[in-house]
This record gives sequence, C-alpha cells and structure tokens, in this order.
Amino acid sequence: MKLLSVGDLNLDIIFYVERLPGEGGEALTEKMEYSPGGSAANLAVAFRRLGGESWFFGAVGRDFIGAWLRSRLKEEGVRSDLVALREDKSTGTMCIISTPRDRTIVGHRGANEALPPPNVLEPLSFDAVFISGYSFLGENMAVAAAIAEMFAAKNVPVYVDVSGVFAEKGWKVLSGLRHKLRALLMNEAEARVFFGGEPFLPGFVDEVVVKLGKHGARAYSSKGTVEAEGFSVPVVDTTGAGDVFDAAYIWASLRGMGLRERLVFANAVAAIKVSRRGGWSAPTLEEVAFFLKQRGVEIPL
Repeated sequence: MKLLSVGDLNLDIIFYVERLPGEGGEALTEKMEYSPGGSAANLAVAFRRLGGESWFFGAVGRDFIGAWLRSRLKEEGVRSDLVALREDKSTGTMCIISTPRDRTIVGHRGANEALPPPNVLEPLSFDAVFISGYSFLGENMAVAAAIAEMFAAKNVPVYVDVSGVFAEKGWKVLSGLRHKLRALLMNEAEARVFFGGEPFLPGFVDEVVVKLGKHGARAYSSKGTVEAEGFSVPVVDTTGAGDVFDAAYIWASLRGMGLRERLVFANAVAAIKVSRRGGWSAPTLEEVAFFLKQRGVEIPL
C-alpha cells in the first residue's frame, strides 16, 4: 500500500507541564524535547510504522533543521524525494505546550507555506493521497486543490484532514471540487466550526470522520452514522494523536475493513500513541495487534 502525504514538516519544541499559565504568567518544566513533527509528516511516519509505503510531499528551508528533518524521514523509511528545499524560507517550527489533557501550539510555518509545484506528481501512482488542511491555506490552496483533483480524477482515494484554522474557512470552500474526496477527517471542535453546527455529509465527499478524543470516533457516510468507543489509557502526550488516527484510518480503509472496524483500529492506534511522547511515536502493527488482543477486540489484520 503506497501513500502520498502532502503538507507540513516541522521541528516541534515540546514543553511538558501540568497546566498552562495565564496570559502574562510563567510556568517551568523539567521535561522539554526537540522532536520532528508536522501533521502530514506525522501521518506519513505512522502509516510506514503500520507497514505501508509512505512518500512525503512538502518543503523545508535550506538550513540545518531542514537537513535534520529530511534525514529523520529517511531513518523512518519515508521517501523524501519530493521534499523541496527553499532558499527564501526557514524550516517550519512549532512550540507545543503539552498538558495531561491537551496541547497548545504557537508556530511559524515557514517553508510549509510554499508547497512544490504539483506537476512533479503527474507520473507517479499511489493507492491513497492524504492532504493536510494546513495545505489549503494561503498560496498553497491552489496546489492542494490541484493535487486533490489530479488523483481523485484517477479514482485514487483522497483524504483531507480539516486542521485547525482551515476549519474556519467552512465546508463550502471545498464544494467547488470537480471530483469527490474519499473522506474528511477532523476533531469535534473543528467539526463544529467547519460545518457551523452539527456535522453532515456534503456532496463532494464519501465519508466524514469526527475524532472524539478519549470518547472514540464517529463516521458519517451514505449508509448512515457509525460510532466506536475509545480506549482508556494513561495520557502522556496528545501531540500528533489526530494525525496517527488518520494514518490508521487510511491504512484500515486500504485493507478493506468495514467502517466501524476502521474506527476501532484507528482509536487503538491513537490510544497507544497518546501514551508516548512526540508526534513520531506511533505504534507498529504488531504493537496494535497485541493491544487489541489484550482488550479482547478481534479485528482481522
């Protein structure tokens, strides 16, 4: 199974604290880490950990951080041939404040704001394409839309995560696509903003998946609504949990799992991830199988 992941590749600087300080306040931590991150990169690594083949499409600055991130992609077995080097922009960097309940991010997107031209993808074939919602911001919008159209026209399933500020643009921003997306994925807060209320199934997509954190996930399709409960685990770091969920959902879809099975599998993969630190801490397929077996959950893997 071969996946193209389009979007951000960042340096994450993660501070682990018990609580966020108020505006103008201070907080100290004994735990701080530098970690590779970025929603699309997190997903590519997670998909590879599950045994799939991942290609990453994005950009970094021609700086030491960009060189380090590209080397880390290679170490994870993710193809980085399609990562462009920008002379005019620095590599994206995110400052993440992680508490036991959630994470807060302040970031500089840098080279992530300059996706490479989509024409380099024309001769390539993939079993699925993922596009981060951040790729639909600013000048990248035309590139992201072109990639979605290019592969959807070839009947390749295209998945889009409605990330953060992209949700504020609303669902109609994608309604002009000429070909259907396979799925939109988002968390509960993003869903309320994106749809202006309760989620529904727009005509330009086959499935809408809403991630409910510890409560599991819900999916909307033409066959109705399906929900799967989450798994109770000690939470260490939620950074990248949604991206890991997306990777697992796409992997399960390509394996031909039913809608509820996809949600259960993705919930399990995300649960394992939140018990670990960093955005690139997704589990292997063997780890997921053991996790499910321990809980008496049977899914054909």
